[in-house]
Amino acid sequence: MLWHWPGGETFAFSPLSSQQTLHAISGNRVVYTDSRNGNADIFAFDFTFTPPLASLSTGAVSFGNQQVGVPRGLQTFRIMNGGNGHLDVTGLSFSTPDFYTTTPLPFSVLSGGSASVDVWFSPTTTGSRTGTITIVDNSPSSPESVSLSGYGINPIATLSPTSINFGNQQVSTISVPAGVTVTNTGVGC
Repeated sequence: MLWHWPGGETFAFSPLSSQQTLHAISGNRVVYTDSRNGNADIFAFDFTFTPPLASLSTGAVSFGNQQVGVPRGLQTFRIMNGGNGHLDVTGLSFSTPDFYTTTPLPFSVLSGGSASVDVWFSPTTTGSRTGTITIVDNSPSSPESVSLSGYGINPIATLSPTSINFGNQQVSTISVPAGVTVTNTGVGC
């Protein structure tokens, strides 16, 4: 017989004989009777469970420079469960569209376990981009958050001069060299 507590914890009660009966589970107390010795002995057990307790491997993730509109290789952080019962993650939301995740929802983290959360950076404009990912779960500390940062760049190459006139040149000969200057007039390199 398997009983479930509200936090997702389970208690297995396997009677050794038909003379053992599970009577009640109330809060963290289990009561059953055992009549195998001819008496109706009553047993009560108290259990203490801690709820799932979420913690994060970092409080901030930095992506560095990234070209506007181009996703940058992912950064990963971990969510750990230091409590009892399953940590059920039901939401990952972002404060700005510059960041996104490919981590499927919902997911659970077993007691003592951890799971990866993948975050991508695709800046929508140039300059400093900051945001937050908010994690919603069944931990008493929910919601948790991680700060995100990156810098949007948009390099633009400008040539000077824009054309070169070599004049008349005899076939199969090398001309006099001509210089071209390439300048980045955009943001970033």
